[in-house]
Amino acid sequence: MKHSTTSLIPRGFALSEMLLAIGVMFLIAVLTIPMLTMNKGLREVKERRDAQLLASVCFQAQQAGVNFVAANGVDPTVKNLLSGGQASSGRRFQALAITQDEAAAAARHLRITNGNLMYSPSSR
Repeated sequence: MKHSTTSLIPRGFALSEMLLAIGVMFLIAVLTIPMLTMNKGLREVKERRDAQLLASVCFQAQQAGVNFVAANGVDPTVKNLLSGGQASSGRRFQALAITQDEAAAAARHLRITNGNLMYSPSSR
């Protein structure tokens, strides 16, 4: 006579285990999705900060007698700031903390008004 035994080992997952797994995946998604979309906002903040730095260096240089402002626009002025210049007092002015690409991105937040490089929060 053949004896059939019922296995006491459960097969598959219980409903509570599935709900717990779905809940954990949902929590991970809720935490990571904003971080992925925040990069654009962080990039914008960095561009604005770099633009403020460029305008500040340009203003300080003008006060010392070094004029970086180019008559033909913001981009040549930014290039002048990156290459640097020296005042008659011996003080050197240059935007060292910014790379060429960062300066090009920051240039869209700058404008030239009355011979001065000005930070403009709105994009040009």
